[in-house]
Amino acid sequence: MEKTTVYIPREMQASLKALAQRTGRSQADLMREALELYVRGQQRQLPSFVGIVEDGNLQARDVEGWLEQNWHAD
Repeated sequence: MEKTTVYIPREMQASLKALAQRTGRSQADLMREALELYVRGQQRQLPSFVGIVEDGNLQARDVEGWLEQNWHAD
């Protein structure tokens, strides 16, 4: 595990301290959990259009050509 320093607003620190006391968990544990949830939520998702093609024979190497022929920015 790595040690780091994070500066947070005084009000957030007070809230974090109170939550730690209420839950019996350490402030560091709560911060690690919050960061893990945030980072997991930021994972790069594939664009919604990936895989939406009428031609089931389209190969990855042919995508640029297909786009040139079929993409219309109307």
